[in-house]
Amino acid sequence: PDSILEATDRYRREFELNPTQGLKEAWGNLWKVQKLLAGFLGASPDDLILRSNITEVLNTFILGYPLEKEDEILLGELEYGAISNLCQFRAEKDSLKLRVLKLPQSEIALSRLSEEKICHDIVSQLSPKTRMLVISHVIASLGLKIPIEKIAEVTRKQKIALVVDGAYAPGALPIDFSHFNNVDFYGCSLYKWLLGPKGTAFGWVHPIHQS
Repeated sequence: PDSILEATDRYRREFELNPTQGLKEAWGNLWKVQKLLAGFLGASPDDLILRSNITEVLNTFILGYPLEKEDEILLGELEYGAISNLCQFRAEKDSLKLRVLKLPQSEIALSRLSEEKICHDIVSQLSPKTRMLVISHVIASLGLKIPIEKIAEVTRKQKIALVVDGAYAPGALPIDFSHFNNVDFYGCSLYKWLLGPKGTAFGWVHPIHQS
């Protein structure tokens, strides 16, 4: 949007008028942004991290979460390539198992899906070894919304970390993190449906994992 382009240009020019002062003020400005974003998302600003893109956010979650040898990462089969590569790298680095979560893709199969059916299809593919599930909130290539709140109820009980790629959800769907009691990690780019400038993204970390 023109308003975003104009604001981005204005902030850049203001910063360059006095780069030393701009740098000193930048951290306070980032915190203001974090609080405004938290208010929009129904989250606490302390639960958010700001990053330059969603791949960087998910890199933090996928590579940082503690997993033990032979634990399994379950990855949605239609995830973004960079995210699949992160999971593959983590699995190879730490001798973990990586398995692909199958999703319906034909038009007929998609037309017959209900929220309950999607939830059942995903939950039924969890195994006793699964310790991390990586999946999108909205599957980009299908426009399929995944009922992450319902899936999170199961993953929390089974002590499986649910890592959600929310790139295509906020701005297209109403998002309220106060309802995500059992979701562990959620990442989103601000430059897609939220129409923000390039180079902006956030991650949300459930308080139980912040240490």
